[in-house]
Amino acid sequence: MYRIALCDDNQDYLKFLKSKIQKYCEKKFKDVQIIHFNDSLLLRECIEEGNVFDAYFLDIEMPRYSGTDIARLIKKRDKQNCYIIFLTSYSIYAVEACGINVVRYILKECVNVELESALDELFKYLEEWKRDKFYVISNSRRYLRLSHRDIVYIYKNYRYAVFVMKDGREEKERISLRDAWRKLDDETMVFLDRCIILNISYVQRIGGNKITMEGGHEIYTSSEHEAELKKYLNGFWGKQL
Repeated sequence: MYRIALCDDNQDYLKFLKSKIQKYCEKKFKDVQIIHFNDSLLLRECIEEGNVFDAYFLDIEMPRYSGTDIARLIKKRDKQNCYIIFLTSYSIYAVEACGINVVRYILKECVNVELESALDELFKYLEEWKRDKFYVISNSRRYLRLSHRDIVYIYKNYRYAVFVMKDGREEKERISLRDAWRKLDDETMVFLDRCIILNISYVQRIGGNKITMEGGHEIYTSSEHEAELKKYLNGFWGKQL
């Protein structure tokens, strides 16, 4: 299922846009969840709480926060995987939209003509992008998507699995490390012992009962686990050659 966010302070236009997208998805057999916001503050709060969407349709000119304000926040929170389409009544915003590197810019008066091709491009992108692997943290409070490529390692903290990300931030989920590892289902993720999962793509050096990860992270382990990791790395990289 794909998650799409719509944000426009014009209630009538928001309903019109949602209906058009739903009809397209029914026609093309696309499984989507469309969540609409008639106040940009509500979408901003949703994003700041850690929720992400596969695509965003944003009106540019809105009270509180403009579409460009929201787009910058999205880019900051989800640098690699955000598909943003701006909708506006005024072409004067096109240059600003391009400056944020959004995917598409559509005048509202042209939606009937351009929306279908924009959705064709959107779903082509999403279907290619979904081939990447993601770890999803989902509960009643938030929906968060972590690219496996951005996870450096995961450690246990009481009842939580804590994900240390490439950009330095940490995210956590109330789950055992064993269950998190099963959920990852990725051979680049090694369950080193009961307290740590490593992304072997970030291992830089092993020795002296210490594993040095990219970014300067140092993880201490036993001689036995160190030997197991070396053996696994030799086998894994051998298959890649």
